Amino acid sequence: MESTIRDIQRVAQIRACRVQAVQLSSSQKLAEVFASPSIELYGAVYLVKLLDVHPSLGKVVGRRLMETLGLPPFVTVAELDASQQVAVLSACGEKNV
Repeated sequence: MESTIRDIQRVAQIRACRVQAVQLSSSQKLAEVFASPSIELYGAVYLVKLLDVHPSLGKVVGRRLMETLGLPPFVTVAELDASQQVAVLSACGEKNV
């Protein structure tokens, strides 16, 4: 029972971080997501979702950017290396934090 409660709390924490990551991206603060000390939680977020809501990109341009960078459709934030992060931020008009 105790482990079930911990699992439920962990899932709730991950969901809250995903929501926060999407909110940050929609506020043109994607760099904060990449630089966050809680990247283990943000890391599970799909990049495509963050690019879809980013005001500088949107759905079509974000997916084209991912294709140009050679990123698969469902790459997570945790799977990006530093150069890919910089390229995404540059395309969004953001600077690395």
